[in-house]
Amino acid sequence: MRLGLLLLLLWPAARALFERDWPWALSVLGLWGPMLFDVSGYYPGYLALAFLPLGALSPQPAPRTLSLLGTLVAALLALLWYWPCQGAACAPRHLYFPPYTAQAVAEAAPEERMRLLEEAKERYPLSPWPLTLALRYAETPEARLGLARELARRFPYARESFYVLWVQSALEAGREEEAREALALGLERFPGSRTLRQLEGLPAPP
Repeated sequence: MRLGLLLLLLWPAARALFERDWPWALSVLGLWGPMLFDVSGYYPGYLALAFLPLGALSPQPAPRTLSLLGTLVAALLALLWYWPCQGAACAPRHLYFPPYTAQAVAEAAPEERMRLLEEAKERYPLSPWPLTLALRYAETPEARLGLARELARRFPYARESFYVLWVQSALEAGREEEAREALALGLERFPGSRTLRQLEGLPAPP
């Protein structure tokens, strides 16, 4: 549904490609096109800078006052985003962007840390980084095993290292049978993995 709404939103830009406002249309499609397939916190800024010069080609440039106002608003937003902050306040202010969340989690007390990690998981349900971040602070072998298991099950084809982590965590928790199951599942999905093949003997953890 969201993809359909986005395509509907972009339809006027596609039509304008064949009219006199084609530079504006090209800038809009250039900005949004890559984000149909990949989204990163840096993409919007980079692409906006890349396509801003095309605005000068428009047959009807914006009035100077509007341009100055837009520049001022953009500068204020950038200042707000990059204004220095410390501690747990950084994460919600920057919408739980990974580097700020990692900084906040490292400086937070244990209870606050758990809340931040849970919030990051809710904000980024399709990304494994909140779980990999939580692994750094797992206090028991069982907690580490639970996170490793969730990583492999929620992102089955993301990385072979998730299965390696699952196997190792299961061994550390004394669950050899689960380690074997995790290894078999990993080899099923990454049959060419040398790292997983090296674990077929299931050596005991140190």
